[in-house]
Amino acid sequence: MEPRQEERHVVILEELDEVNEVIFFDKGTYEVGFEINKKRYLVIRYKNDKGLKANIIGAFEATFNKRSNFVYRTATKCHGYFIRRSKWKSITDSDEHKIIGELLKK
Repeated sequence: MEPRQEERHVVILEELDEVNEVIFFDKGTYEVGFEINKKRYLVIRYKNDKGLKANIIGAFEATFNKRSNFVYRTATKCHGYFIRRSKWKSITDSDEHKIIGELLKK
């Protein structure tokens, strides 16, 4: 995993963006939303809580080769780590993770 830091109000992903990394933010707040008629609505806010180790962005999309359905934007300065999709796929495709292989078959 590689370190990642984003400033406040940085768009991480737009709708229909190809997801090339899985991001784990362990400090900071980010927002999730959508865009209609070129107007952005950020309706959910994820804040790292003491009970959570990290908030994750892009794991579903990277695992199942999907594009982003939502807009992701930082609300505060965010710190964390990311793993590139190629490395993520090599981990999830390994024999140790047979559950993901079974999900992909269905």
